[in-house]
Amino acid sequence: MTAAIPQPPREPRRFDPGLTGVLPTQGEGEEFWSLARAFVAGLDNPPDGDLAPDGGHRTAPCVRVLIHRRDEEETGAMAGVVLCGLLARLGRRTLLLDGDENEMVLTRRAGREFKSGWLDMIRYGSSLPAAGVEVPWEGTTGYFLGLGSYCPAEITGEETAGWLDGLDGEVDDVVVVAGSGNARPWLVPGAEAWFVWDRRRDGEDRLAGLLQDLARDGVACARVMVCGPGSVGEGAPGAGAASPATEDGAPDDAQEQAPAPNHSSGIFRVVALTGLVVVAILAVFIWKFTDLGRMGEVAGPAPESTTRPADREPARSGGDAVAAGPTAVPDTMADATTTVDSMAGESASPATAAGPADTLAGAGTAQVAVDTVQAADTAASGPDTTAVPGPEALWEELADRFRTPVGRDGWCLHVYSLRDSTAARREMAMVARRGLRVAAAPVTRADSTTWYRVYVGSFPTRGEAAAAVPAVKWKLKTDWAAIAVLPASAWE
Repeated sequence: MTAAIPQPPREPRRFDPGLTGVLPTQGEGEEFWSLARAFVAGLDNPPDGDLAPDGGHRTAPCVRVLIHRRDEEETGAMAGVVLCGLLARLGRRTLLLDGDENEMVLTRRAGREFKSGWLDMIRYGSSLPAAGVEVPWEGTTGYFLGLGSYCPAEITGEETAGWLDGLDGEVDDVVVVAGSGNARPWLVPGAEAWFVWDRRRDGEDRLAGLLQDLARDGVACARVMVCGPGSVGEGAPGAGAASPATEDGAPDDAQEQAPAPNHSSGIFRVVALTGLVVVAILAVFIWKFTDLGRMGEVAGPAPESTTRPADREPARSGGDAVAAGPTAVPDTMADATTTVDSMAGESASPATAAGPADTLAGAGTAQVAVDTVQAADTAASGPDTTAVPGPEALWEELADRFRTPVGRDGWCLHVYSLRDSTAARREMAMVARRGLRVAAAPVTRADSTTWYRVYVGSFPTRGEAAAAVPAVKWKLKTDWAAIAVLPASAWE
């Protein structure tokens, strides 16, 4: 017989503290737990009874294991900080424990690498005051325990169960932050499993499947802690992208780098303009000295088009092209062809209006050729005033979108990727000097390399983010930008 798979509750209770930001990052001379307290202080009190344990769970101490997905370690750490801070506000003595042996986000943020932690208490008998760090929460003081002075811990469920029972009287609540791969030793009898749901990455339609995946691994979650803003406009950005940070348009692994400004060669511009003039003259010649021209005279001038073909920015490797709007200066042969076609259609009108008497006149032909060349020069030297607003005007219209907290409304733009955090901070400073709010986040690729991505802007819909691409490319003098969702691990 096949063993039954533990099933999660049909409707796990949800706890939504209203988290829309990211875990604070301390600067030089700043203490992490002071920032954590200030971060929690900005949240409202939960409804009465919302943090009470479900019936049947242990009460001395109450153990909650917060389980996050892979690549969401920062979100899990933030959830643990918030939950402990809110419990302390209710007068509960809390113990926050970093059980994520792989990433140890809280241990690193608190500066507790290779220092005493929960492993020293379990294996070597250290006391809570000696191995832990006092946390001055609002309401009462709590404790934090990092991993400890030895790694990997290879702890067992029997060890954790006996140790947790021994904490009765010292703390009221134990909050364990763990990944889905290392949560099992902490799921002792009576413990309550919480799934940390980042709805910026996973939409509502994926939540049930994620809980079912955990159930297949023997973890039935009783609660769901919600992180990130709810769906807005065109829907919450779902998962399914190559990485949690960028939806469409992100470069592939080989192209992940800080995009350098792209300036077309001067020689190419001259060649393109020369070819444009030659093709235009040939078009006029064919029109005036063939039956095609006479047909045009009989039928009368064709109505002038009121719209121009929209140019598109060439797609960068691994991403979709983002519409960039009409442009006056052709940087690619495709743009040059579009301009030639447009001019060829416009040249019919003056030729037809001249009448049959001028059809064979050499002077008339020369004049049309001169007019065509002048039209080409005009097209290459200045913007089309009848086109949609240029990037500078578009920037003036959308500037406020780049002065609000990055990604607050659900969508943002990914503009740079750097190999180390120092370079990322330099780029952030450069962007800030241009008057934009800016954020960055580390992203681990499939090949285990880590890149630091830089993000700007905040938009309620994906369409509005796409429309702002030409403006930010103009403002930052870059040739690439992609629509993205701000990761929970981002910092400003």
